[in-house]
Amino acid sequence: MTAWRDGLESRARPGLSRHRGGTAAAALSARLARPGSGPWFVGGAGAGEKKKAVNNADLGRVSRRGGPGPTTATGQRIPSRPIPARTRRVLALSDLYGMCWCALGFPVHDKLDITSFPVGKMRSLRTRYSLFTAVGALFVFWTVYPHHSLPHSITERIQDVVAQMPPAPAAEHTIVYKPRPTAKARPVVDNFPLAAAARSAADLPPIPSWNRPPAKHVPENTPLFIGFTRNWPLLQQVVVSYITAGWPPEDIYVVENTGVMDSNAQGRLSLQNPFFLNHTRLEILGVNILVTPTLFTFAQLQNFYLWHSVQSKWSHYFWSHMDVVALSFEDQYFAAHEESGLPILPPSDPKHDYSDYKSVYANCVETLRNVTIPMPLSGTPIKWALRFFSYDRLSLVNVAAFVDVGGWDTSIPFYMTDCDMHARLEMAEYSIEEVPAGMIFDVASSLDDLLVLYRKKNTPEASFVDPNAVEKELAAETEYNKTHVSRRAEGSDSSTEAWLEYAAGALHLPGSSKGKKFKWEEDEIHSPSLLKLIEVLDAMQRSKHESPRGRNTWQGRQTGGEGDPFYRDSVGFEQAIWLAVEHGKRVFREKWGHRDCDIVAMGLKQSDAWRVEHDWVT
Repeated sequence: MTAWRDGLESRARPGLSRHRGGTAAAALSARLARPGSGPWFVGGAGAGEKKKAVNNADLGRVSRRGGPGPTTATGQRIPSRPIPARTRRVLALSDLYGMCWCALGFPVHDKLDITSFPVGKMRSLRTRYSLFTAVGALFVFWTVYPHHSLPHSITERIQDVVAQMPPAPAAEHTIVYKPRPTAKARPVVDNFPLAAAARSAADLPPIPSWNRPPAKHVPENTPLFIGFTRNWPLLQQVVVSYITAGWPPEDIYVVENTGVMDSNAQGRLSLQNPFFLNHTRLEILGVNILVTPTLFTFAQLQNFYLWHSVQSKWSHYFWSHMDVVALSFEDQYFAAHEESGLPILPPSDPKHDYSDYKSVYANCVETLRNVTIPMPLSGTPIKWALRFFSYDRLSLVNVAAFVDVGGWDTSIPFYMTDCDMHARLEMAEYSIEEVPAGMIFDVASSLDDLLVLYRKKNTPEASFVDPNAVEKELAAETEYNKTHVSRRAEGSDSSTEAWLEYAAGALHLPGSSKGKKFKWEEDEIHSPSLLKLIEVLDAMQRSKHESPRGRNTWQGRQTGGEGDPFYRDSVGFEQAIWLAVEHGKRVFREKWGHRDCDIVAMGLKQSDAWRVEHDWVT
C-alpha cells in the first residue's frame, strides 16, 4: 500500500527525484518532514510489515528503504518542509484508492515502485481517480436512489394514513356540550284534580250506571295488564277510562316498568319526572300495582305478563297500551233503540232498563267465553292465540298458545317484535281475529280533566290542549314563565299535591277538604256531553297521527326530575330507545331474510328462522 503513497508523493512534489536505493515516498517524506514535529505514522501494507513511527529528523537522513535522505539531481540534500493539509488529504485518499485497487484484483507490492508496474497491468493516475470516482458515485447512487425513489408510493401511503389519524389529544381535554333541546311541552299539571284532593275512593264520583260491572264478579278471570314507563297523565287517563267503561278496578294491573325500583312507591320522584307514578292515586282508584325488577323492553314486558299469568294459574289475560282511551258503544246502543222505536229512559227514571246494553268490559267477557267454549259441531276446543279489540290497543291472550311457540323474542326488543310473535302464532296455526268491543282511541295527550269520563252533569265539558300547537308556541318562546301555568309550575315540581289548589280553583271543582259530601247528578246515554267527548277524543287521535315528529313523540315529550333518584336525561333516554328499535329491526331482517311483517304470506315456516338468505337487493 505504501507503493501507492510513494507514487502519489512523487507526483505531489514534481521537483523531487528518486534515489537509487530508495523510493519516491521516502524522498518526499524526508523533504517534507519538520524536525521536532513529533512522530509521523506511516501505514505499511506490505508482506508482514507493521506500522512504525519514524522520527521526522530520521526521515531527513534515511529513506524508508534504508537509503540516504532525499537529494536533488545534482546530489544536493533537500531540506525538510511541513506537509500541507491538502497533501495529507491526498495521501489519505491514496490509501483508500489503493484498497479499491486491490479489491479490483491488481497486485500491490510494498517493495515495488509504482513506476515499476508493467504498462498492461497498471492504470494512469487519472484513470484510477476516474475509477475511484465511478465506484464512489455508484455507492452513493445505490444508497440514495432506493431511499428517494422506490419507497415514494409507500411514503405517500404512510402520509395518507397519518393524515387520516385523529389528532393527538390535547394536554387538557376540552368538553364540548350539545345544545340544549327546545322544550316540547308545558310543565305537567295533574289531569284529575278531584282525585288529587280525594282521601279515599268514596271521594270519587260513581261510574256511569250503564257501564257498571256486575255486582258479583263473572266466573272467568279477567285480569287486564297496563304497562307503564313514562308519562303519568296518560297512564292515569287510561286507567280511569277502563274503570268508567266497566272494567272492575280490582282486575286492573298497572305494571310499573320504570326501572326506579321502589322510588315511586316511596314517593321520591317529582311530578315533572317522566317516570313518576303516583301509587297512592292508583290505590284510591282501586287498581293493583306490579313493579318490574328492572327496566324491561317491550318484548321482555310481554314475557313478564306471560310469566305472571303462569304463576297466577291464569289461562288467559287482557292487556292494553297506556296511550289509549276506552269508551263503550253508547252510540250503537242509541242507534239500535232509535231504529226500533224504543226510548232510552234516563238513569233517574226508576223504569230504566239497561240489560241489553254492553259495556267494553261486557263485550270482552263475551269474547272470552266464545273462544273458551268447545266448538259446537266437533266439541273440540278452539285453537286460538289472540283476539284483538282494536289491533293490539286492547287484546285477549291465550297463555298456552304463546308458551307453545316460545314466547316473545327478546332479541327484537321493540318494533317488529309483534310481527315476529304474531307470525309464529300463525305458523303454528293458532287463530288471530279482530273483535269489536268498544271505541278505543289512540292518543298522545290527555284530557284537561278526567272527570268528564265519569259522565256527570254540571261539570266542565271535555277539552284538551293540542301538543303540536304547544310545541310551536314553545319554539317561539325563550322562557317557560310567559304563561300563568308555567309560572305556577316553576315552584311546584316536587309533588302532585302542590297543584291541587291551582287546579281546583281553575276548574271550579268541589274538593273533599270542604267537608261536604257532594251529590253527583248522572248524565244520560248518548248525551251531548258524550258527543263532545267523542269529538275531543277524535281530535286527540288526529293530533297524534299528524305530529311532524311521529305518532309516539309523547314518550319523550315530558322532561324534568333532575336530582331525583334514578334520574335519566329525557332526550338521551329517548335516543337510546330508538337505537334499540333500529337494532331490533335488523335482527328481524336477519332472522327471516325479509324486511316486512308479511313473512307468513311469503311462505316462511318456523323452521326457516335464521336460515333464509335476504330476499332484497341492498
